[in-house]
Amino acid sequence: MIDNTNKIIKEVNLNWGKDEIIRFLYVKLAPFFERDLSYFLASEDEQLKIYQKGFKQKGKLVVCQTICEIYQSIYKEFKIDSRIITTNLKSIPHYALIVHGNYGWYYIDPLKDLFANQLGLKTEYFGCIPKYGIVKDEYPFLISMSKQYIKFIDTKLKIVINNFYMNTFFDILNKEMTDNKVHTFFNINKNDYISIILKKLDFANNHLINMGEIPGLYERLIFYKFLIEQIYKRNEKKIIEPSLIFDEDKYALLLDLNFKTNNLHMTFREKKDNNGKYCLKRIK
Repeated sequence: MIDNTNKIIKEVNLNWGKDEIIRFLYVKLAPFFERDLSYFLASEDEQLKIYQKGFKQKGKLVVCQTICEIYQSIYKEFKIDSRIITTNLKSIPHYALIVHGNYGWYYIDPLKDLFANQLGLKTEYFGCIPKYGIVKDEYPFLISMSKQYIKFIDTKLKIVINNFYMNTFFDILNKEMTDNKVHTFFNINKNDYISIILKKLDFANNHLINMGEIPGLYERLIFYKFLIEQIYKRNEKKIIEPSLIFDEDKYALLLDLNFKTNNLHMTFREKKDNNGKYCLKRIK
């Protein structure tokens, strides 16, 4: 079992219905996992070789198949039937789960919803009817779960409080950060293009980058791309680019700012401070 997951598993109330158990574990276990960088950052040829050898369980480091195997094993402890399925016919297929809940079988995808669950966003792949033709053809009996029903479960289980998902916060943030008067918030000249971009990054560094429970570097890369979409206007997004590199015998997350018209280039690296908090440090 993955370290500390037993604490979450023990919180399951056996009087809950199957849907509540499935949903609780689906959301609450997400912070314990992270995508396996040795696979996701490999070339397509290398990925194919890894797949052909067979995916191996590597603790908290997962790919679509191994995280499905973990969830399936945990659901089995609660006598919940599930099947691991392939969703396409590609040379390396994507794996997901179908589970048998209160009212029938439905589709879930713990890897594709991993980041959303770690940040507290609404999930997109829980109880949906997947668009994949192969899934529709092979599993025509799958049922769809309404957003209202999922919200009801999440509120009951206190996964969300007062129906508040983090989507609401980021919708408000996006509106404020992309407003034409945002320069007044930062108390700078509205024509000071560079300062506006840097102030937004500083704001993210101080207030946003430690939100949620997002431990994996690949998920944090997704997180920064998400934040860029939320706080920068269309023309500003072209300036900043997050990336993962292999440096000093380990992977590192960088943010590059390239002001081409001003011939100015900056690079920030994400690190952890002495308190275990994430912070961005300029390295050049």
